[in-house]
Amino acid sequence: AQARAEADAARSRLRQVEATRKELESSIEEGRVKIELAKETSFHSIHEARAALQTADANLQAAQSQWDLAQKDYERYSELISRGTIAQREFDVVQTRYRTAAANLEAAKNAREQARAVLQKAETSGLEIELRQKELQKLIDQRERARATYDLSRDEWESAKARVQEIEATYQDTEIHAPASGTIINKIVQQGELVVA
Repeated sequence: AQARAEADAARSRLRQVEATRKELESSIEEGRVKIELAKETSFHSIHEARAALQTADANLQAAQSQWDLAQKDYERYSELISRGTIAQREFDVVQTRYRTAAANLEAAKNAREQARAVLQKAETSGLEIELRQKELQKLIDQRERARATYDLSRDEWESAKARVQEIEATYQDTEIHAPASGTIINKIVQQGELVVA
């Protein structure tokens, strides 16, 4: 009875470990899929962010050039308007061009900063992927420990099962059956004596 209880307990542990191992397998597969998707998304995000930053840099350079030219024109026309050699309307056109160039320059600077922030965020997602990979490795390690526990539990169960079979075989050997029915006339051995077959 005790051997059978041990065998049942070992079998129960085996089932629990198997269920845990299956859960870990599922989590590992799910983690691998998520990491692959995150890598692809991260790669594309970084690529797009770098392209956007290059565009923003080019736009900033163009806006800076336009502002530099507009500033020179504005300074020159400011001197001319102060001498009274040009009409106010000509000066107003140059002043408007200068203010527009300054606004465009500021917008280009802001766009570049936004593009840089997007790139930094995209690059940060690479760190998140590394963290996910570390978590996945922990799950893989847990799975390996569960496998070892499963193997040990299976061995315990097999051993307990073998003990039960051995005990049952020994118990069957304790019963003596006569080859034919009849009445016992003479007992050669007494109860409790060892009988060698």
